[in-house]
Amino acid sequence: MDGEILGDSFFKNVIRQVVHVSRSAFGLTENASKLAHNIREQTGQAGRVLDDNRDTQTEIREILAKTAGLAETASQADQVSRLGREKQKAYLQEIDKLSDSIQQGSLFLEKFRESSEDIARLTQLIMELSGRLDVLAINGAIEAARGGEAGRGFSVIAREMKRLAQETSVSAEEVDKIVKKFQSSSREVQSLFKKSSGSIEKSRSEAGGIYDMFLKIEGQNDRVSAESLDIRTLLESLSLRNENSNLSTEKILGAADNSGRQVDKIGRQSTELHAVVGNLLEDMGEIRLDWHEKTLGAVREIADRLRTGQGDFTPALSYCFEEYPYMELLYIMDERGTQVEPNLIHPEFIEQIAAGGKGADRRFKDYFKELADGKDFYISGIYVSTAVNHLCITISVPFYRDGRKYILAADMNLESFVMQE
Repeated sequence: MDGEILGDSFFKNVIRQVVHVSRSAFGLTENASKLAHNIREQTGQAGRVLDDNRDTQTEIREILAKTAGLAETASQADQVSRLGREKQKAYLQEIDKLSDSIQQGSLFLEKFRESSEDIARLTQLIMELSGRLDVLAINGAIEAARGGEAGRGFSVIAREMKRLAQETSVSAEEVDKIVKKFQSSSREVQSLFKKSSGSIEKSRSEAGGIYDMFLKIEGQNDRVSAESLDIRTLLESLSLRNENSNLSTEKILGAADNSGRQVDKIGRQSTELHAVVGNLLEDMGEIRLDWHEKTLGAVREIADRLRTGQGDFTPALSYCFEEYPYMELLYIMDERGTQVEPNLIHPEFIEQIAAGGKGADRRFKDYFKELADGKDFYISGIYVSTAVNHLCITISVPFYRDGRKYILAADMNLESFVMQE
């Protein structure tokens, strides 16, 4: 009795140690896997950041080149606009001189026209005097004829007066024609001066507008140059920060690579630890302890209740996890190995174990095949549950209901069972 208890206690203690080791191994593997995943994500993100930074650096260089070209273009445009403004200023000065000359010529013509009017008046007086001289000459000829021999000398004077009157009249008429012709021409010239003055004033206004436009262009060029310089300064600062970011990212990638190697090493060690646990579990797989009998008895008791139940199996199973908290999963198969109802899952593992299962083909599972071959129960060796990463065993038993054969299978969470003992 003492040896039996000692042996059973010894194996239970071994199982407890295996549970602790396996739990640590599972935790280590899980953490290493998460850490490796995080490192891969960080490495990927850092790589993308590095690629983005390099692309950004290339774009910054291109923009810097364009801003340099823009500043150069603005400088050249500024030089052209300044030269144009100077030429426009000289053109305005020439327009002002021409406008002054036209104004002076117009004043001169106005004064000359006034003088020509005086000349016309004088010419009119001369013509009137010529008429009077002609009349006097005629009267003198008449008086000379009356005076006979004594009037001959006076007759000569009368003829000369008549000739003088005629010549004076002809000259006055010629002067009058010339004055009238000049007055007509001066009016035309004055009209042209007025038109030219209007055109020159319009040209001066347009030239002034162009001059002001050149001033605005110069101001805009100055702003473009200043803004290009500001942009260039910001881009150079951004480029420097980007280069520093690249260096930091490369360091992060180096550290991540080193961490990845360490995590891989941890993963290999945890895998080796899993292998040790697996070998130990295989060695212990054939060892039968009292808790094998206890859990087998629990499954048989549940099967007995199912045998006498009515309708769906699920209501009859609903109490199981309260009465047998170490049970992880229950499922029922028909005589063909097809699961007849969905998995019944312990609430603690509801998020880790798939809730389906109905209709699953389990013909090739040991817990079905051995019972199909005629055995009255099946107990698996200890294995690691892929769903919850715990040590488990599977127990299955047959039962009959309404003349049909069914198989009840239960996954036992060995950790829960051992820790409760």
